[in-house]
Amino acid sequence: MNTKINFLLQTVDEKQLSRAIPHRLVNLSASGIAIEMSEKIDQSYKVDLLIKPLVNESPVFVRCDVVSISPNKDGSQSSTVALEYQKLTEEDRRKLVYFIQAKEIEYAQEQRRAERLKRNNNIA
Repeated sequence: MNTKINFLLQTVDEKQLSRAIPHRLVNLSASGIAIEMSEKIDQSYKVDLLIKPLVNESPVFVRCDVVSISPNKDGSQSSTVALEYQKLTEEDRRKLVYFIQAKEIEYAQEQRRAERLKRNNNIA
């Protein structure tokens, strides 16, 4: 299957591919991912994900097991689905960990900036 995905990635323009594949906000970790889904899903399903965490690196293609399905309490028909990666390579895990750490640093810097602005506005 990875051979087919690699062929697809080599033959299709990356911009076309990014427009064709749905984008979603997720809760990402090195061992799994949680996604809000409106599609019906069963705990016995396997889910294939294509994740491109780093711009200059090849994407991560991984099959996942459904760990849990939690209906959202907002009255919508969507659910939060927790997935666990199957057989993620160390290289792909490294890409995900690097991406997560970079985002955590970015978020912490934004929080510090916001706190400084708030303090500066209170002083003035």
